[in-house]
Amino acid sequence: TGPDPPVRKAQSRRTRLEICLLIFLTAFGVRLLSWHDTRLEVGKVQTAVTADYQRVAQLLRQGGIASFLSSSSPLSDLNTLGHPPGYSILMAVFGSTTAIQFMQIVYDAFAAVMIWLIVAELLPSSAAFIAGMLAALSPQFAWNSALLLPDSLAVLPILLAVYCLALAARKPRLATFI
Repeated sequence: TGPDPPVRKAQSRRTRLEICLLIFLTAFGVRLLSWHDTRLEVGKVQTAVTADYQRVAQLLRQGGIASFLSSSSPLSDLNTLGHPPGYSILMAVFGSTTAIQFMQIVYDAFAAVMIWLIVAELLPSSAAFIAGMLAALSPQFAWNSALLLPDSLAVLPILLAVYCLALAARKPRLATFI
């Protein structure tokens, strides 16, 4: 006979945590190495868009968040904002492009873990592990996490929503759907 159910459940949790950690560390390492190799090149991608984010961030540092509401501020003119201000606000708060890129690398590494969790709810654990590791090792995902664009930040909340749907499909609960 095998271990009793509480012991088996604890082992299962520990195994899941170890797999999450393995996928996260693999994804983080790949993204960090990619950032190290490409950190000087990524500034050349979509330079006009990145410059606009940085310009709005500078205006926010100078005038604060209230500058959106001040009629004398350049930020009150809707033509000034070519994109939603969320990413510019992050740039204003962090101040450093390296800090923004590091945050994106961490979020993107968590996204690889979320892919594993989603697939683990729907398919066998071996398929989930393969999916998580493919996401962790993906050169395209690693490249996108180093770009000064909000694209990689949008992925994690979407994956969290899909994970909640996968959980809700398996164990329908009102809290999960909400």
